[in-house]
Amino acid sequence: MLTAVEQQQLFVQWNDTQADYPQDLCIHQLFEEQCLSTTRCESQSYLKSTVNLSTVEYPS
Repeated sequence: MLTAVEQQQLFVQWNDTQADYPQDLCIHQLFEEQCLSTTRCESQSYLKSTVNLSTVEYPS
């Protein structure tokens, strides 16, 4: 069982993820924008092979 303090932390504090974002873009456009701004970040890894977002092709 969780104490009241633990419940507050788990369900309220850690779940406070509200953020402002552009209202004129669709979710797939926001995703693409994020991918393009973090192209060097490793996005997938399997055994000794890794893929980052710079290797992903996006339609024009």
